[in-house]
Amino acid sequence: MFRRFKIIQLHMLFASFLFPIAVLYIVSGALYTFGVKGHVEKQVFTLTLENPFEPNLALLTKIVTKALEEKKLVLPGGDPYVTKSKGVYKFRWKDLKYSVILVANKQRYSADLTYRKRSVLTQLMRIHRGVAGDKFKLLSIIATAGLLFTFVTGLYMAFRTTKHRYRSLLAMILGLLTFFVVLFV
Repeated sequence: MFRRFKIIQLHMLFASFLFPIAVLYIVSGALYTFGVKGHVEKQVFTLTLENPFEPNLALLTKIVTKALEEKKLVLPGGDPYVTKSKGVYKFRWKDLKYSVILVANKQRYSADLTYRKRSVLTQLMRIHRGVAGDKFKLLSIIATAGLLFTFVTGLYMAFRTTKHRYRSLLAMILGLLTFFVVLFV
Protein backbone atom coordinates (compact mmCIF):
# COMPACT_ATOMS: atom_id res chain seq x y z
CA MET A 1 0.00 0.00 0.00
CA PHE A 2 2.91 2.37 0.68
CA ARG A 3 4.05 2.08 -2.93
CA ARG A 4 0.62 2.97 -4.31
CA PHE A 5 0.30 5.88 -1.86
CA LYS A 6 3.74 7.17 -2.94
CA ILE A 7 2.73 6.96 -6.61
CA ILE A 8 -0.47 8.88 -5.85
CA GLN A 9 1.57 11.58 -4.12
CA LEU A 10 4.04 11.84 -7.01
CA HIS A 11 1.18 11.87 -9.50
CA MET A 12 -0.49 14.77 -7.66
CA LEU A 13 2.76 16.74 -7.30
CA PHE A 14 3.71 16.35 -10.97
CA ALA A 15 0.19 17.25 -12.10
CA SER A 16 0.20 20.34 -9.88
CA PHE A 17 3.67 21.41 -11.00
CA LEU A 18 2.91 20.89 -14.70
CA PHE A 19 -0.55 22.47 -14.68
CA PRO A 20 0.56 26.06 -15.53
CA ILE A 21 2.89 24.85 -18.30
CA ALA A 22 0.19 22.59 -19.74
CA VAL A 23 -2.34 25.45 -19.70
CA LEU A 24 0.16 27.65 -21.58
CA TYR A 25 0.54 25.03 -24.31
CA ILE A 26 -3.16 24.20 -24.45
CA VAL A 27 -4.31 27.83 -24.70
CA SER A 28 -1.60 28.91 -27.14
CA GLY A 29 -2.21 25.79 -29.26
CA ALA A 30 -5.93 26.50 -29.40
CA LEU A 31 -5.34 30.14 -30.34
CA TYR A 32 -2.82 29.10 -32.97
CA THR A 33 -5.31 26.59 -34.40
CA PHE A 34 -7.86 29.39 -34.82
CA GLY A 35 -5.31 31.66 -36.50
CA VAL A 36 -4.74 34.01 -33.56
CA LYS A 37 -1.01 34.73 -33.63
CA GLY A 38 -0.52 38.12 -32.02
CA HIS A 39 1.05 41.27 -33.40
CA VAL A 40 4.58 42.31 -34.32
CA GLU A 41 5.61 45.96 -34.57
CA LYS A 42 8.16 46.16 -37.38
CA GLN A 43 10.49 49.03 -38.22
CA VAL A 44 13.04 49.06 -41.04
CA PHE A 45 15.96 51.49 -41.18
CA THR A 46 18.81 51.95 -43.64
CA LEU A 47 22.16 52.43 -41.94
CA THR A 48 25.12 54.12 -43.58
CA LEU A 49 28.32 52.18 -42.96
CA GLU A 50 31.87 53.56 -42.84
CA ASN A 51 33.19 50.41 -44.54
CA PRO A 52 31.50 47.80 -46.74
CA PHE A 53 29.36 45.27 -44.88
CA GLU A 54 31.47 42.41 -43.55
CA PRO A 55 30.53 39.48 -41.27
CA ASN A 56 32.51 40.78 -38.30
CA LEU A 57 30.33 40.04 -35.25
CA ALA A 58 31.98 42.54 -32.87
CA LEU A 59 31.86 45.36 -35.43
CA LEU A 60 28.25 44.65 -36.44
CA THR A 61 27.19 44.43 -32.78
CA LYS A 62 28.71 47.86 -32.17
CA ILE A 63 26.99 49.34 -35.25
CA VAL A 64 23.58 47.89 -34.33
CA THR A 65 23.89 48.88 -30.66
CA LYS A 66 24.70 52.46 -31.61
CA ALA A 67 21.81 52.65 -34.10
CA LEU A 68 19.28 51.23 -31.63
CA GLU A 69 20.44 53.52 -28.82
CA GLU A 70 20.17 56.56 -31.12
CA LYS A 71 16.59 55.60 -31.94
CA LYS A 72 15.88 54.87 -28.25
CA LEU A 73 14.93 51.27 -28.99
CA VAL A 74 15.40 48.42 -26.53
CA LEU A 75 18.38 46.15 -27.16
CA PRO A 76 17.46 42.47 -27.39
CA GLY A 77 18.76 40.09 -24.78
CA GLY A 78 20.60 36.99 -25.83
CA ASP A 79 23.74 36.75 -27.90
CA PRO A 80 24.07 38.24 -31.37
CA TYR A 81 25.32 36.02 -34.19
CA VAL A 82 25.96 36.07 -37.92
CA THR A 83 24.43 33.60 -40.39
CA LYS A 84 25.07 32.96 -44.06
CA SER A 85 22.32 31.87 -46.41
CA LYS A 86 22.58 31.76 -50.21
CA GLY A 87 25.82 33.73 -50.08
CA VAL A 88 24.30 36.55 -48.00
CA TYR A 89 25.47 37.32 -44.46
CA LYS A 90 22.90 38.40 -41.88
CA PHE A 91 23.51 39.77 -38.41
CA ARG A 92 20.85 38.51 -35.98
CA TRP A 93 20.15 39.46 -32.40
CA LYS A 94 16.99 38.35 -30.69
CA ASP A 95 15.19 37.32 -27.57
CA LEU A 96 11.58 36.41 -26.89
CA LYS A 97 10.29 39.98 -27.25
CA TYR A 98 12.72 41.75 -29.61
CA SER A 99 14.41 40.79 -32.87
CA VAL A 100 17.03 42.61 -34.93
CA ILE A 101 18.31 41.63 -38.37
CA LEU A 102 20.97 43.57 -40.24
CA VAL A 103 21.68 42.67 -43.85
CA ALA A 104 23.71 44.41 -46.53
CA ASN A 105 21.66 46.01 -49.26
CA LYS A 106 22.75 46.55 -52.87
CA GLN A 107 24.88 49.57 -52.04
CA ARG A 108 28.21 48.53 -50.52
CA TYR A 109 28.22 51.15 -47.76
CA SER A 110 24.73 50.65 -46.36
CA ALA A 111 22.67 47.95 -44.69
CA ASP A 112 19.03 47.44 -43.82
CA LEU A 113 18.18 47.01 -40.14
CA THR A 114 14.86 45.36 -39.29
CA TYR A 115 13.63 45.79 -35.72
CA ARG A 116 10.70 43.76 -34.41
CA LYS A 117 8.84 44.05 -31.12
CA ARG A 118 6.49 41.14 -30.40
CA SER A 119 3.25 41.37 -28.43
CA VAL A 120 2.73 39.11 -25.40
CA LEU A 121 0.49 36.85 -27.46
CA THR A 122 3.14 36.52 -30.17
CA GLN A 123 5.69 35.65 -27.49
CA LEU A 124 3.37 32.87 -26.24
CA MET A 125 3.10 31.53 -29.78
CA ARG A 126 6.90 31.45 -30.07
CA ILE A 127 7.04 29.40 -26.86
CA HIS A 128 4.42 27.03 -28.26
CA ARG A 129 6.33 26.59 -31.54
CA GLY A 130 9.60 25.89 -29.73
CA VAL A 131 11.47 28.94 -31.03
CA ALA A 132 11.69 30.92 -27.80
CA GLY A 133 15.19 29.90 -26.76
CA ASP A 134 16.96 27.18 -24.86
CA LYS A 135 15.34 27.87 -21.47
CA PHE A 136 11.87 27.28 -22.88
CA LYS A 137 13.06 24.23 -24.82
CA LEU A 138 14.34 22.76 -21.56
CA LEU A 139 11.03 23.62 -19.88
CA SER A 140 9.19 21.89 -22.73
CA ILE A 141 11.31 18.76 -22.34
CA ILE A 142 10.68 18.73 -18.59
CA ALA A 143 6.95 19.25 -19.18
CA THR A 144 6.85 16.45 -21.75
CA ALA A 145 8.60 14.01 -19.43
CA GLY A 146 6.41 15.11 -16.52
CA LEU A 147 3.19 14.76 -18.49
CA LEU A 148 4.24 11.33 -19.67
CA PHE A 149 4.97 10.37 -16.06
CA THR A 150 1.60 11.76 -14.97
CA PHE A 151 -0.24 9.78 -17.66
CA VAL A 152 1.65 6.57 -16.88
CA THR A 153 1.06 6.86 -13.14
CA GLY A 154 -2.60 7.69 -13.74
CA LEU A 155 -2.99 4.61 -15.91
CA TYR A 156 -1.07 2.52 -13.38
CA MET A 157 -3.42 3.61 -10.59
CA ALA A 158 -6.50 3.06 -12.78
CA PHE A 159 -5.49 -0.46 -13.80
CA ARG A 160 -4.35 -1.45 -10.30
CA THR A 161 -7.76 -0.57 -8.87
CA THR A 162 -10.32 -3.23 -9.69
CA LYS A 163 -13.17 -0.74 -9.44
CA HIS A 164 -11.69 1.49 -12.20
CA ARG A 165 -9.91 -1.06 -14.40
CA TYR A 166 -12.76 -1.88 -16.80
CA ARG A 167 -13.88 1.74 -17.32
CA SER A 168 -10.28 2.88 -17.80
CA LEU A 169 -9.67 0.17 -20.37
CA LEU A 170 -12.85 1.18 -22.26
CA ALA A 171 -11.84 4.84 -22.14
CA MET A 172 -8.38 4.00 -23.49
CA ILE A 173 -9.85 1.90 -26.32
CA LEU A 174 -12.30 4.71 -27.15
CA GLY A 175 -9.40 7.18 -27.18
CA LEU A 176 -7.38 4.96 -29.55
CA LEU A 177 -10.38 4.47 -31.85
CA THR A 178 -11.06 8.21 -31.90
CA PHE A 179 -7.42 8.87 -32.78
CA PHE A 180 -7.48 6.38 -35.67
CA VAL A 181 -10.83 7.65 -36.97
CA VAL A 182 -9.55 11.22 -37.03
CA LEU A 183 -6.27 10.06 -38.57
CA PHE A 184 -7.78 8.03 -41.41
CA VAL A 185 -11.16 9.66 -42.09
